[in-house]
Amino acid sequence: MTTTTSTTTDPVTGDTTSTISTVDSAGTPVATGTASHTTDPATGESKISTESTDPNTGVVTTHETDTDANGNQQRDLQTTRNPDGSGTEHETGTEAMPGGVTTEYTIDRTKNSDGSSSFTRSDQASDGSTASAEGEVDAQGNASVTNSERKSDGSSTLTSRTTDAAGNGTERVATLDSNGNPVTDQTYKVVGGVRQPDPLP
Repeated sequence: MTTTTSTTTDPVTGDTTSTISTVDSAGTPVATGTASHTTDPATGESKISTESTDPNTGVVTTHETDTDANGNQQRDLQTTRNPDGSGTEHETGTEAMPGGVTTEYTIDRTKNSDGSSSFTRSDQASDGSTASAEGEVDAQGNASVTNSERKSDGSSTLTSRTTDAAGNGTERVATLDSNGNPVTDQTYKVVGGVRQPDPLP
């Protein structure tokens, strides 16, 4: 295998862009790709991006990493895209929340060739609270999403929504106290993706 890299650097910003090509011993292309490194001069935040394409399968793989001005990683995203439109994403990162709370999260997304998709997400906050979510959309646009949030005091909220392609459906919201006892359990109408203010009878 032989890999050739060509890199250009912006003389003003210092941002770099590279083109990468790999061939086998017979000179047949095995993979092609690009890589870039950019820095925001105002914030000092930087992004490193790479993308490679398998010429035999047409599969495109990308990897993005975001860091803050101190070099701390804020986000890491790995993506695979297939020629039939399907693909996967795996994302991890850290988000700053109000009150100085930070949340570490993991998201996995899957897209199928028929247009259907699904995702899962899990959060762990610095105050001890946690959250998880999962959802899916079928090829006709019907969707279902379930969210579970547990606060640092032990109380929790479970929300489940089911809608059709127009965004119409229902959403159920149930809350539990810190001992796991039910507090509220109500169902709302959803119209055009918006939950209506009053619960159903």
